[in-house]
Amino acid sequence: YALLLLIIPTVLFLKQKIAGKAHTQAHAAPVLKCAAIGFAIGAYDGLFGPGTGTFLLIALVFFLGLSYRQASTHARFINYASNLSALIYFLIKGKILWELAAVAITAALIGNYLGSQLVLHHHEKYIHGAIRLVFLLLFLWCSYQLALLLKFTLI
Repeated sequence: YALLLLIIPTVLFLKQKIAGKAHTQAHAAPVLKCAAIGFAIGAYDGLFGPGTGTFLLIALVFFLGLSYRQASTHARFINYASNLSALIYFLIKGKILWELAAVAITAALIGNYLGSQLVLHHHEKYIHGAIRLVFLLLFLWCSYQLALLLKFTLI
């Protein structure tokens, strides 16, 4: 399903100019747009997860007219809130594999630091390129997972 869900944000992303300006009016009901983005991305994050921050970034650029730098900053905060709610839920349910979580947290801290440096110190065209790379890697990962699923389903 995640592979199919990649189609919409990929099309929206490719429609954007590198400068990152949206094709819609930013003043038209921003609170409703934010609520819709939060609900849709939150539901995706709860069901699947991979690429949530990138999807948030693209939604903020396309629907609210933010630059990639602004959207990246806001997406971090929103993604953090989504992750915090999932953490609380999984803590309550006792479903966290702490050995795996420690490795993932360490990698996430390093990746977030490097990504933040890219956003703060480089031109938006680099951010655009990084988003393309993330989409490519996410697409390849979802394709690989689908191929494994099909392989074991057909056996």
